Amino acid sequence: MKCVGCGADLQIKPETIEFVCAYCGSAQVVDRSGGAVTLSLVTEAIGRVQQGTDRTASELALVRLEKELAAINEDYELLTPVKPLPPEHPRPAVKSPFSNLFKNEIERNNDKIRLIDWEIFDMQMKDYEEAMATWSEIKPGLDKARSEISTEIIRHMDIVRRL
Repeated sequence: MKCVGCGADLQIKPETIEFVCAYCGSAQVVDRSGGAVTLSLVTEAIGRVQQGTDRTASELALVRLEKELAAINEDYELLTPVKPLPPEHPRPAVKSPFSNLFKNEIERNNDKIRLIDWEIFDMQMKDYEEAMATWSEIKPGLDKARSEISTEIIRHMDIVRRL
């Protein structure tokens, strides 16, 4: 056989797996597969091992990154303020106590219920507005994390497809 590094004549024993050329000093690997014996530089063999390692690392990274993205998306959903819906009935007009004297009891109770509905809505709107103020501080960080993870996912998918 000929040295892959310098072309010098070599004699390879059946038990030899790897060796260093006595002429040029290049480390080589003996490959006995498919009924043929071939030589390759150790750096080439290491390169093939590195490719396999890179692919495995990217496959593992994809699993981790997809879990991280799912967690961020869940946080996004949980932390996004939801605007409350107003009651279906119109807001009752504020009336003078004198006008209530002439209304029957059912109408007065309905007005009280409507008023309570709107007071609850007003409180919910206040909570919503406070949550929106906090959300405006949280959202950019979540958006940045989503973007960074999505970029990493694309990078690792390219490695897996390429190798």
